[in-house]
Amino acid sequence: MQQFYADKKLPEVKDTFSQSLDEGEYLPSEELKKAVDVALLLNKPLLVTGLPGTGKTELAKHLAKHFGLQQLVYHTKTTATANDILYQYNSLAHFQYSRHHQEVLTPQEIEDKFITYNALGEAIRDSHKGIRRIVLIDEIDKAPRDLPNDILDIVDNLRFDVPELKIKGHPDISHHQGNDQFKPILIFTSNSEKALPEPFLRRCVFFYINQPEGEHLRNILKAKLKLQYDDAQWDILIAAFNQVKDEIRGKKPSTAELIMWAWLLHQSGITPAVLQDPEQLKARRADWLSSLSVLAKDNEDWNRLQVF
Repeated sequence: MQQFYADKKLPEVKDTFSQSLDEGEYLPSEELKKAVDVALLLNKPLLVTGLPGTGKTELAKHLAKHFGLQQLVYHTKTTATANDILYQYNSLAHFQYSRHHQEVLTPQEIEDKFITYNALGEAIRDSHKGIRRIVLIDEIDKAPRDLPNDILDIVDNLRFDVPELKIKGHPDISHHQGNDQFKPILIFTSNSEKALPEPFLRRCVFFYINQPEGEHLRNILKAKLKLQYDDAQWDILIAAFNQVKDEIRGKKPSTAELIMWAWLLHQSGITPAVLQDPEQLKARRADWLSSLSVLAKDNEDWNRLQVF
């Protein structure tokens, strides 16, 4: 492994994990493909749950590329309201502008200067223009309890208002009505940190992404990392990962962490052949132990793996 700390030198961008990863490759399971088909056929939102690192957020990006659509994203906050997902009004900037300018702005000028449309608002406006979008509402389980249903009500009606644009004596441009033929494809993700309202669940197509195994997991690694390993070598690496994972009592490492770990081992010269040779692995013990910090996220697990 390169000694960046000891050499007081930062890695080149081309050497980093994010630059080596093939972000374009996403391999959904056959079951997930069927869930997508059901959601599209029923014209219903798809709610995707599962452990962190199983590819929930990547699904929307994959579908956008697959269908040739643009993806719009909203990362849910604990204080979010329906308006936050639709648009933002910069009231402070508007106030400061009014203090320094005497002319009264038209609704269109206010919109241009002080209104920013967020994921769902932009998608509804685009549907009016005949453009369909994929909207990802990420980590919906963080939202206040009423917000999930409020979002679905907005999507069902494909309309919202921006009261800040309604000014007496000017044409009313505050109302936005979408086109149902170009209704946004809505994908929610949840880490199941808290229960979602039953009325919301009733209105969604549900899918839980399990940790991939066997051939599916091997194909994901091959697609993401592009390392020159054959199937038997990938299986050796996966077996080593499963052995380490079995020793971990706390948070179990995910597919995303396995991908990082496999890349790191390769960079450190710990190939599948090394993993199978106790003497070679012992010679690289420092790098091996260092790599385990990608998988163990608890002090007790970390200490346990030091003698693994």
